[in-house]
Amino acid sequence: MGERPQVRPEIPFLNRYIPGKPIEEVVRELGISHVVKLASNENPIGPSPKAVQAVQSALSRIHLYPDDGQFSLKKALSEFHQIDESHFIIGNGAVEIIRMIMEVFLEPGDEVIAAAPSFAIYKQDVRQMGGKLIEIPLDETFHYDLEKMKKEVSLKTKMVVLCSPNNPTGTIIRKKELEIFLQNCPPHVFVILDEAYSDFVEENDFPNGIQYVLKKFPMIALRTLSKVYGLAGIRVGYGIVSPETALYLNQVRVLFNVSSLAQTAAAAALTDQEHYQKTRELIWKEKFFLYSGFEKLKIRYISTQSNFILIYVGNDLECFQSLLREGVIVRPGSQLSMPGWMRITIGNHEDNLILLEALAKVLNQCKI
Repeated sequence: MGERPQVRPEIPFLNRYIPGKPIEEVVRELGISHVVKLASNENPIGPSPKAVQAVQSALSRIHLYPDDGQFSLKKALSEFHQIDESHFIIGNGAVEIIRMIMEVFLEPGDEVIAAAPSFAIYKQDVRQMGGKLIEIPLDETFHYDLEKMKKEVSLKTKMVVLCSPNNPTGTIIRKKELEIFLQNCPPHVFVILDEAYSDFVEENDFPNGIQYVLKKFPMIALRTLSKVYGLAGIRVGYGIVSPETALYLNQVRVLFNVSSLAQTAAAAALTDQEHYQKTRELIWKEKFFLYSGFEKLKIRYISTQSNFILIYVGNDLECFQSLLREGVIVRPGSQLSMPGWMRITIGNHEDNLILLEALAKVLNQCKI
């Protein structure tokens, strides 16, 4: 036999993204009957009822291929945002669009600037394309240091990634600082503005990335229907970008990348403003309930503009395992480049009560 085919040199060194532990796995491993999952920033009230109804109505047509042109969903997004359909690129979650962007723009050796810590998928995709990731630490308040990021921009810089609200910290980039950064960013640098959690922001001084796309800055604003619309399991994300860039991204888009059921669910969910508002109001209310609970337990937390909160526990891996045994799944910070911290998804009131009770029980075990 001859030599085996050689894989690309980047592949053996990739670290696959570790998602939140599924409920079924905890039940199987620990034999626990009731498990609360607060690890993956999922919607605590479930999917949009309108989306569920639309999917049920479409089940009899799943023997047919999806519309690869995604006409109906693009039309729904166009009406929702009041933007021409040519501005949209739709993916199997926003993560697929991030991958498309890297495939279109990055060549081996190109530099990408991102914050640290932030969403790990950016690093994964840059490395896969043979690019060089330059990570700029968050400042002492866990916010982006856009001044430092700007100083790192050079002729080698192909892209800058901004995540606001940032995952895992929940902090935001404010309108004026984003505008200054974009105005000073060279035209050869493409900016990814990941706004996956923007629907949960309460601050008034929060920019809408779509406005800057329409002003012809070289950038894309990323959105998802996984969070506030509760469609994480059906996978729909989208980007708003210049029509020219949308055409380039479409060239690398996988054929039939968004299923017919996902397209149907997404279009229906966009019309469900009752579910949208109910979700946001629950998150805002329960956020302050959890703040109060953490303060009573003397747990440090980072104020968030998202549907998750970072808390400091000391030994996050030990605390994670202790909470698992109590039937509560969270996300250890060691998996998010923030050892000592844990990311807690804001759940419904009952789940949040269970979380606080479990934390009170295991806290002494964590601070080792």
